[in-house]
Amino acid sequence: MALKFFRQNELEQTINYLQENWTDKELRILALKLEDTLILLSQNPKLFQVIEVTNKIRRVVILSHNTLYYKIKKIKSKSFHFSPIVKTQTKDH
Repeated sequence: MALKFFRQNELEQTINYLQENWTDKELRILALKLEDTLILLSQNPKLFQVIEVTNKIRRVVILSHNTLYYKIKKIKSKSFHFSPIVKTQTKDH
């Protein structure tokens, strides 16, 4: 299964926001949770809730302020890949 991020500029903006506003500890926790989630997705892409039936967009909450949205797409070799995007809500410190 191939992993591909889409909306790269949105991901970069999220990373910049997190680096400026979160502590190193919070970033490490997010990275570990995100890695765990990606491992689960690689084993079972249909594991999480469909939130938009028309486009088959799925959602998984990584942490209370971080949600991963992804879409599963079939590719020629009958395997799947998914395109994740992480959304971060502004957090008050």
